[in-house]
Amino acid sequence: MTTDARVGVKALPDVVPAEARHLQGRRAGLVSRLVANLYDLGVVLLVLVATYVGWCAILLLWHRRRFTFPTPSFAQAFLVGCLIQILYFTITWATSGRTYGDRFMGLRVVGPLGRVRAGVAFVRAVFCCLVPIGLLWAGVSRQNRSVQDLVLRTSVLYEWLDHPVEPTVPLEIGSDHDALGMRVDVAAAVADEPHDGHPEPLAGLDREG
Repeated sequence: MTTDARVGVKALPDVVPAEARHLQGRRAGLVSRLVANLYDLGVVLLVLVATYVGWCAILLLWHRRRFTFPTPSFAQAFLVGCLIQILYFTITWATSGRTYGDRFMGLRVVGPLGRVRAGVAFVRAVFCCLVPIGLLWAGVSRQNRSVQDLVLRTSVLYEWLDHPVEPTVPLEIGSDHDALGMRVDVAAAVADEPHDGHPEPLAGLDREG
């Protein structure tokens, strides 16, 4: 990696796509977030199927002669699916800030002070599970923030690095540089939507490329 005199940190490693480096550290648009959520839905469905298969295997071993495939109701399957999704989101957001879908799209969920705390991650996971339509607000918000983001003061950023490069100076609340030292509207990420006077360059839908 080389040094970038403009930002005062090491240049972005090759893992960041060259055509998307100008997006690094900025809030993600609706399209990227929708794709990531569809990817995560597939992960949750796979876990749900694996859970059903494991349940069948246990029943087969326990009642080998009287075994029949269980037929859970839609409500039961939906409840288990919601519990899996909430647990999945909570663990991934509270640890790395990114689900498998986020990794696929190069996204990371952050709080006003950086990493999302476990309690906030849990509440956000419940919110996203029960009110998924809240994500659509990111398509009209000037700050590309969903309803969940506005309530919990979180943001979804473009972040391809598993371990972001440390800035040469400490990041302070209200500063205009991200964790890579690149100039971004961090104050907008902390401020409430109605009081933010700095529109994000990626307002509404993604404008990648």
